[in-house]
Amino acid sequence: MAYALEASKRKFERILESFSVELGSKCEKPSKKPRLADVSLNKRPITKFLHLRPAKPQDTTIAKDPSTVFNPFNKRELGRRLLTFRSDVSAWRPKSEDISELKWALRGWELMEEEVVGCKRCQQRIRIDLKAQDVDLEETDMEKEERRTETEASLVSHYMSQIVDGHDEDCPWRKRGCDASLYSVHFGSFNDTVKRLRDRFESLKTVKLALPREVETGRKMDTQKLFQSFIDRVYADRGDLASANTEGGDTAEVPQYNNANSTAFTLALVGWARDTNSKDAKDVVIHCGACFARVGLWMYEHDTESGEALSGGGLLPTLDAAETHYFDCPWVNSATQQPSSPSTTLKSSRMLPAWETLVSFLDSTTKTSPTPMAQNLDASTASSNRAARDIADKARLKKARELTQSFSFKKSKASA
Repeated sequence: MAYALEASKRKFERILESFSVELGSKCEKPSKKPRLADVSLNKRPITKFLHLRPAKPQDTTIAKDPSTVFNPFNKRELGRRLLTFRSDVSAWRPKSEDISELKWALRGWELMEEEVVGCKRCQQRIRIDLKAQDVDLEETDMEKEERRTETEASLVSHYMSQIVDGHDEDCPWRKRGCDASLYSVHFGSFNDTVKRLRDRFESLKTVKLALPREVETGRKMDTQKLFQSFIDRVYADRGDLASANTEGGDTAEVPQYNNANSTAFTLALVGWARDTNSKDAKDVVIHCGACFARVGLWMYEHDTESGEALSGGGLLPTLDAAETHYFDCPWVNSATQQPSSPSTTLKSSRMLPAWETLVSFLDSTTKTSPTPMAQNLDASTASSNRAARDIADKARLKKARELTQSFSFKKSKASA
């Protein structure tokens, strides 16, 4: 009985289908596809397939490559762009401070090839050429120098404007760049700051035979007192010190003040650490994680395994731990270290470079509580981080509103 009923339904549907085709043929011109009327029987609206369109190829590329994403609050990406300028000294020659590599990196530019900067977001490129034009041979030496100076100043002014105007008009890097405070050394809590100092010190202590015999900072300080303060804060309170193992497997001990440890501590204090990429014990390289400066220690006088001093032969007697940084490094430059939002309560800490602020951490008679300078710097860092988060939240909220409005418009248009 059920089979007969199902057969009757199929027969009835075929009769209705033929009837609808005959009516369509009488009202409309004959079509090459007579079964187009079946589309009206489809329960799924065609408009739903509009949401399945694939994204444009350029949007897919931008989403996959982090370097093409506009994120002015990403410190790691800022460092990556800055490193493209400083990884090869022959590809980018030193420029004036107004058009330095830091200025370009803060606005989304990176070095693409020799003296050519590019933006991976808008694909624009700019070649930097500061060579002055040929001067008249009849001019005096003084006139030539004046004309050359004027030409270079004009070129610097031109490239200053290109840092912003060189982007496409719709490129977000044209409208906004990274805040200058993103380049500064951000000190976290007091314990975290001292822990990072210890990590740099430990990395340098493992290559004590390669360390220079003499290190200076350009400032008089009681290194032994600071070293003892550092030891008291980091090592003396560790209950598990006896069971802690060093990298070589030996039992860890509290470092004693001597020439090698003093040198390692001074270098760590000014932001230097051992470059882990240099595996050879004889060719040790130290680097700065902020400005990406690198120094080969084989160029300086040092002690041999027998304790004798290795000097002469063109070796430099002293390493200046401050001067070997790039001029804009926040470890040694107070202008790049200071926060972006002024505050009258933090003026004393703001005018100091990062390494001198770190000295003020240790130069305290109170062991259990941080110095007023440390408290000020923690407050400054927290305020700067809050400001960056607020700006990022506002940007995300604005984008969400735009997407909501766009979705509402498309929905109303589809319903109409």
